[in-house]
Amino acid sequence: MEEMKVLIRNATVRMPCARSVVHCLSRKRKISAANWCCRHIKYRTRCCSASLPLAQKTEEAPINLDEGKGGAASIVGSLSQYLLKGCTPWHEAPSCPDYVGPVEVARTPDGRGRGLFATQDVHAGTLLLISNPMAISYDDPHRIMLLSKLVTMAAKDPLFLRKLHSLAHTQSSQHRLEVPSMDFLTSDSSDYMYSEEVVDPEPFDPARIMDIIMLNSFEGEYKTGKEESRLCALYLLPSLINHSCHRNASRLIVGGAMIIHAATDIRKGEEITITYVSTVAPLQRRQKSSLSMKFGFTCKCKRCRVEESLQNSLRDVSELYCDLHDKAADEVHMAMCSQRSPPPESSFATVLQLRNVFDTVCEKVFADKGLSELEKRWVLAGYSSAYLGKWLVSGYASHFSNVPVLLDQKVVEVVKALRATVPGLVHTLSLTTFILGITQRLESKEELAKEVFMLGMAECAGAYGNQKSDVMLKLMEKSTEVIPFF
Repeated sequence: MEEMKVLIRNATVRMPCARSVVHCLSRKRKISAANWCCRHIKYRTRCCSASLPLAQKTEEAPINLDEGKGGAASIVGSLSQYLLKGCTPWHEAPSCPDYVGPVEVARTPDGRGRGLFATQDVHAGTLLLISNPMAISYDDPHRIMLLSKLVTMAAKDPLFLRKLHSLAHTQSSQHRLEVPSMDFLTSDSSDYMYSEEVVDPEPFDPARIMDIIMLNSFEGEYKTGKEESRLCALYLLPSLINHSCHRNASRLIVGGAMIIHAATDIRKGEEITITYVSTVAPLQRRQKSSLSMKFGFTCKCKRCRVEESLQNSLRDVSELYCDLHDKAADEVHMAMCSQRSPPPESSFATVLQLRNVFDTVCEKVFADKGLSELEKRWVLAGYSSAYLGKWLVSGYASHFSNVPVLLDQKVVEVVKALRATVPGLVHTLSLTTFILGITQRLESKEELAKEVFMLGMAECAGAYGNQKSDVMLKLMEKSTEVIPFF
């Protein structure tokens, strides 16, 4: 095959300036409250912009995404256009039909309870699930309206009540509840109420329904015009998807419907997992987040077990990272907002300290001969902001034109670490797009530009599902509205 040719075109990328929270990806409340996907910090344009060249796919490019087959966009009309508008306005969200892909509910082999599993091999970007809520409420901080809606429907419909009772109401009940059949979970026929799975439903108890809400409901932000509001919803099948700090699926909320895509390739029989909290952080910070959310469990995924084995050697740098992170985020925001007259370097002392943390972690991790390459990437992904703080400050100060400073091999390794650890993040897509624009300023970096371009397309598919190539490119451009600091 002839070597892929990368075409350059000027894409005006808006350099963000005012902080707000993106509404289409929200916070999840499961076993209490938790992060819904990854929280996006979005900045709007005020006065400055930069031109970042962005590669386009050519005929020779080995990317099989032209038709966008397999993603939600192939069955949800105008989804791509809605995503490109930033999922606004909320009331114009396209209607999303319920859809169940190659998945089933089964017992987890490690005894955690029930989970959702792939019934066949699926590729990144494949649609796994579209689920409309059993009930949804708005600006309902105590979930009283949500409870009222669920109680009303459960009192009228024995099948609806039985489906509610299939969800755990306490952490310990996860192990006692039966594995419901997919026919039962997806049926909306009144004839089904006479099947064995709906015979003699458990007593109607509003208190138990509230417990189910507190363990399984999702909450997040959405936008109506210029105003931001909060929603809370209870979904059936998504409530059975377990957490992992090394997830393989991503989610979108479109008009109340939850869309689950494969964020990476998933093998037949593999459990489908999402994240309940932001997992682009060291183990110590993730555990603190889980504790504050009152999950009632401690994650024991492979990534967590690897980092637990390194706690003694990384304890000092982990604690320092946690102490410095939030102040470093403020410094990155300051750099972004003051591009016309950058403050002196002394104003960014925290991001410089964090970079030292990252360098120390790299030394320790790469000196450990017992870690595989994948395990090393898991650890580095958790400390990625320790690297990115200084990188972003330098980028915003130079309008991302200081190529020698910005284009080092470490930033590409950070992208690969993020892709290998928490695929399908818009933050990572934003970082990849910035790097792509930088590489394309140098003819000598054509091979690197191709590599980064492919990483960006893969991350875009993981975040938004398979889309047509022109849509993928526009979503990559739009992703730069998000500051890639986790």
